[in-house]
Amino acid sequence: MIKTGLALSLLIACCVSQPLTAKEQPTLNDPTRPLINTQYKPQKSSTSETDKKPVQQKNQLKGIIVQNKSNKAIIDSSIVTVGDPINGYIVHAIDAHKVLLRKGKQYKTLRLTPSVKAVNK
Repeated sequence: MIKTGLALSLLIACCVSQPLTAKEQPTLNDPTRPLINTQYKPQKSSTSETDKKPVQQKNQLKGIIVQNKSNKAIIDSSIVTVGDPINGYIVHAIDAHKVLLRKGKQYKTLRLTPSVKAVNK
């Protein structure tokens, strides 16, 4: 009886101590693995993100340079003085805080935003 019990104990110990096969091993979740939704499908839009261009206004006054003889203005990406053409207008006047553009009989005033100050030279 003792031999049978000992043999049975040895048999159980051998079965329990055997390594598990790949199918029998429990799966462990990696806590650092990103959550991936395999069901997610992005919606198709009529215009892609790369096709969208920001609307840029013409005749944006970026800055004014005040000098003794002639003032200069930075409009869009151009430096202009009185009499220069810019986007279909002629620069009519430049003072410390605004620029006056003329197109025939039509006038347009460009003003500096409050955060931009004139630079004196």
